[in-house]
Amino acid sequence: MWKTWFNKTDAIGCDVSTAYVRLAQVQGLLEGPPRLIVAEREMPQLADEDPAHPRAVAELLRDMLGSAPFRGSRIVSCLSARSMHYKTMRLAPMPANELPNATHWKAAAELSITPDALKSAVLISATIRDGSKSKTEALVVAAPVTELDRHLGVLQRAGLKPIAIDASVCAVARCLGTPELWGADVPAQRVFLELRQDSAMLAVVGGAELAFARPVGDGLAQLDQMLGDLLELSPAEAHKLYLTTLAGDPAAPDAEVAPGFMASRVREAIGDASRMYGRELARQVALSMHYYATTFAAAPPEIGTIVSDRAIDPSGLEAVTVQSGIDFTAFDAGGTSLAAQLQAEVPGAEIGAWTTAIGLSLYEHGSTGAREVA
Repeated sequence: MWKTWFNKTDAIGCDVSTAYVRLAQVQGLLEGPPRLIVAEREMPQLADEDPAHPRAVAELLRDMLGSAPFRGSRIVSCLSARSMHYKTMRLAPMPANELPNATHWKAAAELSITPDALKSAVLISATIRDGSKSKTEALVVAAPVTELDRHLGVLQRAGLKPIAIDASVCAVARCLGTPELWGADVPAQRVFLELRQDSAMLAVVGGAELAFARPVGDGLAQLDQMLGDLLELSPAEAHKLYLTTLAGDPAAPDAEVAPGFMASRVREAIGDASRMYGRELARQVALSMHYYATTFAAAPPEIGTIVSDRAIDPSGLEAVTVQSGIDFTAFDAGGTSLAAQLQAEVPGAEIGAWTTAIGLSLYEHGSTGAREVA
């Protein structure tokens, strides 16, 4: 009798990158105003191939779970972008139950990986016209089994019970498309850009459902490279300078924000690099939207949202908007109770940077946008 009350709890969302681990759990979404529980830690400074790395991450997760009132041990996570492969495929029409196997073998061949060493799932599929013929268009996500086993092993070592590994693009769509979280109407259709350090994904969403998605670049590491070239710094040094310059109150123009670098020079370089990155990103967006319009005979949305795991300089946002023709705005839910809860637990946190972890925690809340990979 007691067990029936506790046999199912809200899942915990786990977002792991090379720099941090974020846990989020949306509690009581179906019962009234939701409560957001969060925890964040920096990743251990150990190489991935170091045998001590999995143990260190597991210990970190155990500490995070004890730092906040998370419920249960059921967890949904996503792999880091460097472990994931996205493939757009066009195949002959076939029954829906045959599509996963066909795409899996095709993905393995394209990645030069044996089929039994790869795990894959179809994120989106649709019937399209290719000239006079009918074809099946599919977006497939895949990951090596070794990477999945390693990731799952870390979670299990931390005492957690993985119920799914989801694609981050699905998690973001689910988060942005849940009106109960933000107290506002969700646009019928919009574009969103998910910008992370090592990946950039574009998606067309209706509510919380993906209609189209594809990679659109190498992520914000490219911005670091551009900034480093302008300032004659390494990408790692440029990354650190970017973050410290955009965080907190602006420094006086003649203030030295790093040895040999005045604030005015750094701000100018960040603006220039952001515009260059924004224009390149806009080119990829425009190409993707042209493909979407011609392949699916659909009008591209005119509005868009950018979510990122770091602050985006306004110059880059303007460049993407002007060059792509889509009115992009940075995701902002600053006036909501969820944002207030996040700020109370992680002062200075940007709600947009938490959309993946929050969306992962919503895996079982009625959205068919979830696609189980493992």
